[in-house]
Amino acid sequence: MSDCVAMPNQWEREAKAFHAMHLTWQEHYTGEYVAVFQGELVDHDADFGALLERIDTRYPEEFVLIRPIQKEPEIVYNHRAIRWDRSEQ
Repeated sequence: MSDCVAMPNQWEREAKAFHAMHLTWQEHYTGEYVAVFQGELVDHDADFGALLERIDTRYPEEFVLIRPIQKEPEIVYNHRAIRWDRSEQ
């Protein structure tokens, strides 16, 4: 159970590091994926699968944040809702 409690803290630390360094990493790694562990960039690659394989080998029991380097640090989802007008029924 202690692993479940620790996960949000680890995720938050890695996410904060990602946000803090996003602009710097964007200059060097746009279009690639970066791996963040203990607040540090530990690896990067344009091939997500290759990066994930290396991370799984090097950090088999650890949480490592892997995110793409894009224009914005967060992926923005646009959701459109459809409402049907039933007033004419």
